[in-house]
Amino acid sequence: MSKKLRYLKITVKNTLAFIVTLLFIASLSFFIIVSLPGDAALNAMLPMGITDTHVINELRQSLGLDLSLPLRFFNWLKAAICFDFGQSFYYASPVSAVLAKAALITLKICFIAAILIVIISLPLGLYCALYPNSLPDKLLHVLAILCLSLPTFILGLICLSIMGAKLKLIGTLPAITFKELLIPAGTLALPMIAYYIRQIRTAVLKEIAQSYIQALIVRGISLNVILLKHVLPRALIALLPLAGISCARLLCGSVIVETVFSINGLGTVALKAVTMRDINLIEAYVIYCSIIFIILNKSVDLLCRRLSRKARGDVNE
Repeated sequence: MSKKLRYLKITVKNTLAFIVTLLFIASLSFFIIVSLPGDAALNAMLPMGITDTHVINELRQSLGLDLSLPLRFFNWLKAAICFDFGQSFYYASPVSAVLAKAALITLKICFIAAILIVIISLPLGLYCALYPNSLPDKLLHVLAILCLSLPTFILGLICLSIMGAKLKLIGTLPAITFKELLIPAGTLALPMIAYYIRQIRTAVLKEIAQSYIQALIVRGISLNVILLKHVLPRALIALLPLAGISCARLLCGSVIVETVFSINGLGTVALKAVTMRDINLIEAYVIYCSIIFIILNKSVDLLCRRLSRKARGDVNE
């Protein structure tokens, strides 16, 4: 019973911390956004060529922009608790619908990028660890530095120029098909692939240098078994916190790639919302990013603890 109570206390504590953190982020972002110069109602009318002051004032009243700041925040928070983020000023649609439509595209890109990161960085990082200071290791080190040094928009423009304008492998119009999304996903994944090749190499080399590896070799255990059952799992456990942050970055930080490749994903929607001071849309996007970061970080933390205990048990056996 005491064990159940302990788990219940931990669950309640984590839930309260999650709610307080989310409330703090939402409050801070709301007051920062509304303090920025500009008029959301005017920005919504200008694309339609409407500059009449009376019409703009009526829109401002209908959107509640004429209310006091505390009252606006209270009304927004009350609706947000029920997952009602209101109407987008710019898109003239419910915020949830705008984000859901954009999220599907971003999720496709991030899913492809995550697969590319795993299938490329894992074998290359392992190879560099098993053959350190070899010619491929040195070449990959130089390429990794190059990919990490170049800004993402430069990588995107290079890929778009080569793959789209010259080789005609993708269109220069907004990407729709899997083939067209592959290049943007590759551009998004490229810096992370370079980063993880070096991280996997370092983690594997560090694990190989542990004394228990020598003990396993003395016991006559096959090198392949040692590598696959002991070295690689423990090296990947050490990289799990980085993987959690990387997943969050993929889901929330694709704005540059989406802009370069003219993809109407979450990043493009967020950029447009900031430009047009679409407060409801910005707030919903901030909360979306906050939830992803908090959940991923906590999930990775719990997973690392469980896997670490299991790994220690395997060594003792």
